[in-house]
Amino acid sequence: MDSSVLRNTLISTSEPGRRIKINVGGKHYSPYVSTLQNLPDSPLTKILKGDLKFELDYDPITGEYFFDRHPGIFVQILNYFQTGKLHCPRDVCGTMFQSELNFWGVDETQMEACCWPAYTKFQEIKKDLQELNDAKDKKLKFGLSEKYPISGWKHYQKVIWSLLNDPKSSNAAKIFSYISLGFIVISIVAFSEMTTDWKKSKCLTINRFNKTIPNCIDVTSTSRNIEIVLTVWFTLEIVLRIYFTPNKIHYVKNVWNWFYIFAVVPIYLFLITEPSSSSVMTINVLRYASVIRFFKLLYDLEILGKTLQSSLNQLFTLVFILCIPAIIFSSIAYFAEQTWGEKTQKHTFKDVPNVLWWSIITMTTIGYGDMVPSSFAGKIIGIMSTLVGIVILSVIASILGASFQQNYILAIMQYRNPPKKTSAVKIINVSLNNYLTGAEEINKRNINSSLKTFHSNDSGYGKSPLSSLNHYSEEYENKFCFYKINTNFHGNPVIITK
Repeated sequence: MDSSVLRNTLISTSEPGRRIKINVGGKHYSPYVSTLQNLPDSPLTKILKGDLKFELDYDPITGEYFFDRHPGIFVQILNYFQTGKLHCPRDVCGTMFQSELNFWGVDETQMEACCWPAYTKFQEIKKDLQELNDAKDKKLKFGLSEKYPISGWKHYQKVIWSLLNDPKSSNAAKIFSYISLGFIVISIVAFSEMTTDWKKSKCLTINRFNKTIPNCIDVTSTSRNIEIVLTVWFTLEIVLRIYFTPNKIHYVKNVWNWFYIFAVVPIYLFLITEPSSSSVMTINVLRYASVIRFFKLLYDLEILGKTLQSSLNQLFTLVFILCIPAIIFSSIAYFAEQTWGEKTQKHTFKDVPNVLWWSIITMTTIGYGDMVPSSFAGKIIGIMSTLVGIVILSVIASILGASFQQNYILAIMQYRNPPKKTSAVKIINVSLNNYLTGAEEINKRNINSSLKTFHSNDSGYGKSPLSSLNHYSEEYENKFCFYKINTNFHGNPVIITK
């Protein structure tokens, strides 16, 4: 009997208790027709309507419709048809489950509350991974992926840039990062050592005022030589980074690079001006900005920085929550000390803004001791502010700890995960329009659409609109990689560009 006759017979049958045969990934199911009618927009319901009877894989011998989909996830899909309750299996990747929901036409918002947190967890992980990949993606500005070799100037530019900016790229880059960190530490220690008492002395400055400045810095030849070496190193490092950066516009726009440049400026001022100048010594504090380089060169600190960045919303909320009780406690403590406090404490707790300092220091459990309430009511308020501060700070610490642990695990997984290996391919650049000129139904399909618009004979997506194209995968943005089966390209993968 003709297969189309069998299909029409199966689809048009609407007897009570009638069942339909479905094969999903090799597992057989026989749900009732009435069960499949519970979700109108699903591909299973379209079987009953006959909309896809010539597109789906149907076996006339067994009378089954075949879908090359995940059989374990389909159990939950079928359960949703039967009970109206959608659950997410814990042993399935969230991305895969989302893909299956989209294929079967099930809205993810219909998921039960017990499974929703676990399901949405993968979206947070995906977002965190994307943030961790942003820095890596910005490094690949040389025009080609790491999968394919580059030559000439681009090759040397990439190698030197990785040496300067990515300690994890090679052992040489790691050694260079340690040397750079060493110079940063020497710079900070050298400046700190200049401010010690044994470096301070009364010296006569030869200027137009001709006066003695107390506690000025007596710069020795050794200190000046150290500053010269530091200046040469930091200047060379900045020049090399600017010269070999793959994207100079991005380098200029990066705020952290300006921090590093500003940290070098005080060293020049220290060498070309009078070290005893108070303004020069004040500007020299900017060299501590070079500590920010630690966040770039040390992987753990880089993860900590990304953790703080990803938790900004929660931190701002908790800081706002911390400010509310601080204002309340400071107001109450002010009136308590003004009413029942000792005379000296009344002068200390003279206004609410001044008491706000005491409230914040108490809530953060620092307690400098410069302001102490003397009244019984003020002491009770101090105890209450301490307890409230401990609760709020513990919440902040737990949020940061959980976020850091998650980001650290993801970063370690990404760092240890080897890059995906692909077989050697023959890359043939072919114009998309020229290649598809003679293809039938090309105007009926959108090549730039998702995978669901491409069909294959051995999957539930149906039949391919272009019979010569069997495999599709998105390799690059605006590039599409097909596997063409014909004698012209001998079965080699072809990258077709717009």
